[in-house]
Parts: sequence; C-alpha cells; structure tokens
Amino acid sequence: MYNRSLVRTKFQHKPWLAYDREFNRISWFIRSAGKVKTRLPLHVIVGPERDLSKERKLIQEGHRHKVNVSVTEGPFVVPPLWANRYHRLTFGKIGALALTQFDKVFVFDNDMALAHNIDHLAFVQTPSAVWHTSMARWQWRHNESCAVTTGLLGLTPSAAEFGRALRHLYSMSNKSTYDGGDQEFWRLFYTWYELPLRYQAHQALNMPARDWHEIRVIHSISALREVNRIPKDMRHLIKYYY
Repeated sequence: MYNRSLVRTKFQHKPWLAYDREFNRISWFIRSAGKVKTRLPLHVIVGPERDLSKERKLIQEGHRHKVNVSVTEGPFVVPPLWANRYHRLTFGKIGALALTQFDKVFVFDNDMALAHNIDHLAFVQTPSAVWHTSMARWQWRHNESCAVTTGLLGLTPSAAEFGRALRHLYSMSNKSTYDGGDQEFWRLFYTWYELPLRYQAHQALNMPARDWHEIRVIHSISALREVNRIPKDMRHLIKYYY
C-alpha cells in the first residue's frame, strides 16, 4: 500500500521513487512465484494512492510467468502515534483482516522471494507466523531469546477481528516499547501458531548449508545486506531495490 505522506525521509522530495521501489520488489516476488510454479492466486493489495498503469504491469508480469495475479484495494490503516518513521506503512498488514472475501490469507512483505513451492500453506492453521532468534535491543529488553516476525503472516479475515484489531492498536501506549512497527502490535494481539523457519528466512541467519537449501521463502532485508550468510548457489534469489 502507498501513501506519499508516509514515505521515508530519503523519498520525501521524490515520493514516486518509493512507489517504484515497491513495484520492483513485487515484480521480483511474482517472477519467483512463477519459477516455483505456484497455483495459489497472488493479490497485490493497493491503496489509498494508486497507479493503474503500474498495476496493469504487475498483472501482465503474472501472465508472463503463469501466475494468477490480481489487484485488490484494501483499507488504509492509519499508523499509531508511536509508530517508527521507518515502519509506518507496516501497519497496513492489519488491513488483511478486513479482506473477508477470502477464507484465509497469507500476507508477505514486498521484499521477499520464493525458493520453493509453498502451496501447501493453504492448509495450515491460523494465525501463523515464523519465529527468529532475537537480534535487536528491544527484543532483549523484553527477555526474548526468539520472537515472532511479521514478514509472512497467515490470517483468517473477519470484520469483527478487524474491528477488534483497530481498537487494540489505538488503545496501545502512546510510546513505543518495541520496534515501533507492526510486530509491536501483532506480538500482543494473537497467540501464534509457529511456522517452521524455512517459510521466512533472512540473509543474516546463521545456519548450516543443508538447512539453507530447505528454505522456501527468502526475506531480502536491506538493512541486513552487509551480513549475507546465504550459500553462494542461493544468492540469485536475493535482489535489493533502493
């Protein structure tokens, strides 16, 4: 989802570059989905500001790679007062609970790619997410040796749950005590079903090569690009856009 008033500081004078970056990330995800021959439909969630010509290009990208891509407008979730300026748009993921035309949804960050087919996720329990070893001071401050991550979320949409989520979000403290992003919300809102690490691994995780080759979803986190522990034969799955 795109809102020019919420782009990062470096894009403030050229906000369209922020849109283009996310467009390129989504295109990369679509291409990876085609390579693993997914049969699941991909819905690109847009709004409140839209570029219809770019949206058509994403649908065409899906056709080229034999992926069923469509564009769906979702509700815009106003970030809370305590939101970190780098994570303000992450709260848009809460809007997935309002997509009641679907029985179940899996929400991906834009900067991800599929290494192997994940169609069987359609049958897993929700709400579901992947845990990672804690790497940040706000996690250690909460005595978390590992923590829920929100790059991939399995959710069951419900109008009642969406309303409850908004009430919870705006009743939270006016001061951030965690990452200032959507993880601060989600970690308290649900008790999560834990998905195996292979469904959302980032490049800084310290794993043996044999475990890396079982990874199904790669999260290309730009902030961790200097710490790349992915085996060389898998690095073609990583692509950064700035």
